[in-house]
Amino acid sequence: LADNFLIQLNASHAELHTEKQFHDYSYLSIMSAVCALFEKDVVAIVSESDSTLTKVQIDIASRFNIPIIAGRATNPFLESSNKETIELVRLFPSDAYQSQAVFDLLKEYHWREFSILASADDYGTDGVIHLLYQAAHDETFKIRNVQHFNAGLDLSNSSVRLFSKELQLIRESLVRVIVLNCAQRFTEKVFKEAKDYGLMEESFVWIVTDAVATLITTTDYR
Repeated sequence: LADNFLIQLNASHAELHTEKQFHDYSYLSIMSAVCALFEKDVVAIVSESDSTLTKVQIDIASRFNIPIIAGRATNPFLESSNKETIELVRLFPSDAYQSQAVFDLLKEYHWREFSILASADDYGTDGVIHLLYQAAHDETFKIRNVQHFNAGLDLSNSSVRLFSKELQLIRESLVRVIVLNCAQRFTEKVFKEAKDYGLMEESFVWIVTDAVATLITTTDYR
């Protein structure tokens, strides 16, 4: 991503240079990578991290007035309330727009009762905040339940049920419309277990968000 920016900007006769740093998912690794870039006197940081990691990067970089150009982060709460400084430049729209689209879809088809299944991380929870707000303030809608599952689950053992509690509660609610908001890596396991609970039959509707929709095989679990 950074290399592509460099090519485009240099084509416009701007003399720019890049410094690369890599980190893992630990906060210490993120802090070390960002601080290493500071030592190179960078004026901006292009990040391909998800919303959770980008939030940490912004917390550090904003103290030095270094903006983060986020290539993947979509959390609607990353922007600062301080309008005098630019801490974040998004390359993808906020999840608030996606929530609005889901709400409009529910209204269009008169699906007034629904449940939400989401991962218990920044993407899963904050990504549907706007949807929850919209539905809660419209008396014609009823949110049957909101279920969050552990985002740190080990998916390596395919024989272990990981979402039984959440899917059981959704089934017992008798709701027919389910909104799924989670990272792509959970999708296959969620749908396989949902099928076992009878939640993938023709009478059910699943509305999935962008990360889930990119997995083509989601249609294989009917």
